[in-house]
Amino acid sequence: MTGFILGRMFKPSYIVAFALILLAAPQAWAVPVNLSLASPKFIIPVDYKNGTLNIFSNGYTKSGFDVLGSQTFTLGGGYTDNGPGDCRLGTRQGCSMGFLTINLHFTHPIFDDPQFIVNAANVMFTVYDFDLNTDFIDVNKKITLDEMAILQHDNTVIANLDDYLPDPNMQTDDRMIQLDPIDLVPPLADADFINPFILTLKLSATVKNRKTTAVTLKNTPEAVFTQLALNAEVERVPEPTSLLLLGSGISALIVARRRLRTRG
Repeated sequence: MTGFILGRMFKPSYIVAFALILLAAPQAWAVPVNLSLASPKFIIPVDYKNGTLNIFSNGYTKSGFDVLGSQTFTLGGGYTDNGPGDCRLGTRQGCSMGFLTINLHFTHPIFDDPQFIVNAANVMFTVYDFDLNTDFIDVNKKITLDEMAILQHDNTVIANLDDYLPDPNMQTDDRMIQLDPIDLVPPLADADFINPFILTLKLSATVKNRKTTAVTLKNTPEAVFTQLALNAEVERVPEPTSLLLLGSGISALIVARRRLRTRG
């Protein structure tokens, strides 16, 4: 009796049906993709200047204030923490700000292939002279520089780079620092990874002069090296022909099962 059942289970038609299903089933495997971009040295402007830097694998473009140049500026004194006005609007005494937008353009064929689904990704920044912690410019600590770096994709804010310092209290002035990895999925999803995939750094610098007299300062260059890793599972979606094979395999099993019931 056992031999009879096994014989019916392993008929050639059943084997073919099982093979069709296996061939057509969705397949998932790890496809690590590692991309990197390096910026030229730049400055985050102050004195209420604003610039944009676009970085590609084969170069860069810039607009607005020349952030690849130099900047020397004079800042009046008299800043107090509770003083009137708003530094962001230029109405606060002894304070100056500036802004830089860096767009990182990543390209890869996987972003154009609808059969690949990005399930996880992270980005890691190595930064030079990003004053994410307060930099005291003078020995009396009356002139300070603070910088902020916000990472986003389109209108989605992903992270404040300050939160990814290896040590929250570490010195960041004139240092090369590798930040901790930042997960991109979530908050992003597969639909966000189009070609080119663009990450944006919104950078700002704020200088405060608590002295009673004006000072002349020179802006110093900074740099950023970015590593984007799509290093988790990537699933390959079945093609239409594979779906046809899957349907054929299931149909064959249904027909075979009905035949068994009829013979029984």
